[in-house]
Amino acid sequence: MSPISAGIYGGGPLFTGGQPVIDDLRASGMTTVIAWSLHIDANGDLVFNDPPPIVSSGQYNIADYSAWPQRLASLKKAPTSVNRLLFSIGGYGAQDFHHIQSLIQQQGTGPSSVLYQNFAALKTAIPTIDGIDFDDEELWDQATTVAFSQMLHGLGYDVTFCPFGDPSFWIGCLQQLNG
Repeated sequence: MSPISAGIYGGGPLFTGGQPVIDDLRASGMTTVIAWSLHIDANGDLVFNDPPPIVSSGQYNIADYSAWPQRLASLKKAPTSVNRLLFSIGGYGAQDFHHIQSLIQQQGTGPSSVLYQNFAALKTAIPTIDGIDFDDEELWDQATTVAFSQMLHGLGYDVTFCPFGDPSFWIGCLQQLNG
């Protein structure tokens, strides 16, 4: 029999709780940890829950988050049940996907765009991140979701959906991405 895969959403304590929270997750039996929530500001900055930004202008914020990459990497070091780390974007009331849409319309998703540069910097700083989970509860724009997914995939991230409402939107995105 194959092992059961189970995940847990973790918020601010993933950062503020230090190594004790990481050690609790390693011993929890959970296989996936979803860091909730990474927000995208209108200028493209990546913010984990509250300021200061994790990444801004293509640079990881080493001053405020210097120990975090190593702590997150320890999630998957034996002995542990955790084998996957995702960062979630969005949530009810979050403007993240509206900001993503605007940034894509202004700059596209290529290497010169702030979205590309910031997510590339995040992946370089924290390579243990396996993917990005989309919790879009506000915009539901297929062109934005598909373009953003393709950009992230090209940077080495898996993309998962937290399908809140409008099943036809999520199915349409999957069909276009996997078509």
